[in-house]
Amino acid sequence: MLKSRHNLQDDVREDLYKAVNDWVAAIGKKRKFMGGDQPNLADLAVFGVLRVMEGLEAFDDMMKNSKVKPWYRRMERASLNHEGRT
Repeated sequence: MLKSRHNLQDDVREDLYKAVNDWVAAIGKKRKFMGGDQPNLADLAVFGVLRVMEGLEAFDDMMKNSKVKPWYRRMERASLNHEGRT
């Protein structure tokens, strides 16, 4: 029922891959984060959603089958270093 209501594919991971690839494409090749050189609240929100997936098979699959891994690793480092604080 959820698949039809939200127009999801039979393999919902394909929708996850598309969503994170769309996110990376929106950031573009010239910026590190959506916020530019430092993360903004949009980066933090997406990172938070993906962070709770760590340890799940779907997370590992997403890292292998999408382009989000470099951005995600930058966000890990930025969050540990409290970057983006003003």
